[in-house]
Amino acid sequence: MQKAIVIGFLCLLTALRFYFKLKFHALWSGKAFRYEPLWLVLIRYALGIVLMSSLVLYLVADPAPVDWRFAMPGSLIALCAIALLFATHRALDGNFSTTIDVGKGRSLVTTGPYRLVRHPMYVAYLMFFLGLLAVSKNLAFGLSGAAIILSLMVIRIRYEEASLLERFWEEYARYAESVPRFFPRMKGEKK
Repeated sequence: MQKAIVIGFLCLLTALRFYFKLKFHALWSGKAFRYEPLWLVLIRYALGIVLMSSLVLYLVADPAPVDWRFAMPGSLIALCAIALLFATHRALDGNFSTTIDVGKGRSLVTTGPYRLVRHPMYVAYLMFFLGLLAVSKNLAFGLSGAAIILSLMVIRIRYEEASLLERFWEEYARYAESVPRFFPRMKGEKK
């Protein structure tokens, strides 16, 4: 049952991403290497191989029974992540890109989830993989997925924000000053 839950969430994520990539003509951009260093892209590809290999091993060889103490909260976290990812894609509208592409015709998005945090898509993906880690109880699968997202949140973010600052100048600087990167501020919390 837990394997069906994991597969179901992965299918839901894939369908959501495919829909928005198709809608915004971003199925294949071929520009990944233009906006970030090759070594960073290769790290993600290597982690992706670990992720896919551990998923296959989990699906084929892991006989662990369902532990609902972890599967239920993990499923709830993954479901919230999917909802956040959907809201993020909707807010991006035509600005959606799979790369760090903020070229002409793009605008700075500060609505929807972007009014609370600057990078809600990364937050959604991290929540998603941590949720699936709780459901599957498979460390290699869950942590390799989280590691891919953390590489984006720690390393790629510098390139992305530099690109946004270069393109939108003062508008992005003001936005970055008033909106936190990943976690919303609590009421009354100072900037």
